[in-house]
Amino acid sequence: FQPPQEGSGFARIMSVLTWPQRQLCPVDLMGIEELGAERSRLLFVGNHAILGIDVPLLIRNLFEKTGIWPRPLGEHAWFSVPFVGELLAHLGGVDGTRHNCDLLMERGHNLLVYPGGAREAWKRTTDKPYALLWGETHLGFARMAVKHGYTIVPVATVGTEDVIQPCADIPIQRILTVGGYLKPPGGSVGGKAFEQGARFPLVVPKPAKAQKVYFRLMPLVRTQDFQGQESDEDLLRSLRDLTRSRLEEGISSLLEHRRSDPHRFVFQKAQDRQNQKQEAAVASVQEAAAAASKL
Repeated sequence: FQPPQEGSGFARIMSVLTWPQRQLCPVDLMGIEELGAERSRLLFVGNHAILGIDVPLLIRNLFEKTGIWPRPLGEHAWFSVPFVGELLAHLGGVDGTRHNCDLLMERGHNLLVYPGGAREAWKRTTDKPYALLWGETHLGFARMAVKHGYTIVPVATVGTEDVIQPCADIPIQRILTVGGYLKPPGGSVGGKAFEQGARFPLVVPKPAKAQKVYFRLMPLVRTQDFQGQESDEDLLRSLRDLTRSRLEEGISSLLEHRRSDPHRFVFQKAQDRQNQKQEAAVASVQEAAAAASKL
């Protein structure tokens, strides 16, 4: 695999397809200094934004600023979906099996994983935005990093889930069977994304809230001193928890940072007017309450 070159056919197609997203969600990538001079044997671990639409933005901007194109490890089922599988392959995506991960790491490829998987990408109406939805038994990324002596790079993101929000949770089986009129597909569609009980979010875009998507690389988690100890469950849990802690810290810091960013919103003037209306309404209520208390 080679990253698509500027001006190539695929690069032009991706530029057209992602144009609306790039206009509504310009990217602010921070924390590159955490990498130092390291450019290989890196395992980027992130929090999945809804529907995973943050992935192309991260890969594109990371490549432009560092020359690193991390290959995303995807949910098995996506590679059986027409067009989606081909798109992932062009992005360097690979079916995220342990065997495939071993092969890529043996060759020193930089990788991108989302431990929350489909459940985190398919956020529900009851889920808190930017929440990490990791299973407590999920140790795979830590195990593979230790086995191959990779450096873990936590990369936090916020922004997308303020622009695109779930409004309904649809059982995936109803989608696959067109509301029950068709038989469920056979074994060609598998993985946790399409398992019984999974739900797909029906989303509503909110263009008026169009804003930056912020990414921040957090301090590295090194595993080289533990290479060969991939069977130590306590070690793996500690590395997973450290990575999760740094991601949560990154999410919190980005939420705080954007509050003071004067260029956060794409339609800043409209947002300012909305904020002024809200402030005026609050002031009016406070004045009425103060007047009533004097009666």
